[in-house]
Amino acid sequence: MPAQARPPRALQIRWLALLVQALSLTGMVLVLLLPTLLWFSDDWLPSLVNSQWRLEGSEIHLDPRSRAFGLLGCSPAMLVACWSLWRLWSLFRCYGRGDTFSVAPLRHLLGLARGILALSLLTPLANTASVLALTWLNPPGHRQLMLGLSLQDYLVLLIGLVLLAIARVMREAARLAEENAEFV
Repeated sequence: MPAQARPPRALQIRWLALLVQALSLTGMVLVLLLPTLLWFSDDWLPSLVNSQWRLEGSEIHLDPRSRAFGLLGCSPAMLVACWSLWRLWSLFRCYGRGDTFSVAPLRHLLGLARGILALSLLTPLANTASVLALTWLNPPGHRQLMLGLSLQDYLVLLIGLVLLAIARVMREAARLAEENAEFV
């Protein structure tokens, strides 16, 4: 595409910001809706139990109390995921308005990084709580405790650390820019 036919960068950033904001809102709805549907599904939950948590040979309880405890165990991760997506939405709202290097987007980026770091810890714990909820009513010696870390958990941790580093570098750049502006 020739240089003259390209939309201005500000317009490209606005469109990208709108896309990320729409995806963030969609993600928030899905983060709240899908686990709730999962825990009260008679087909989906047993399938996940066998494929994800490898409890094929174990007795699992799918009574309302076990399901409620399972959903409760996932709730901290769900809430942190929603909070992180809200920080992402807020960050791109700033970018869409052309506010890129001020305190507000920096604060949102730091919040997003912290939320992702928290998710890297909460997700394996939510899986552990889920397995406990499904096997807690088993007799002693037949309950399951699962603590697993996946490559996905590791990647989420790394992405959180990268975002934290970028936010800290941007904070230092903003401080230097402000300091330099005072000299002019």
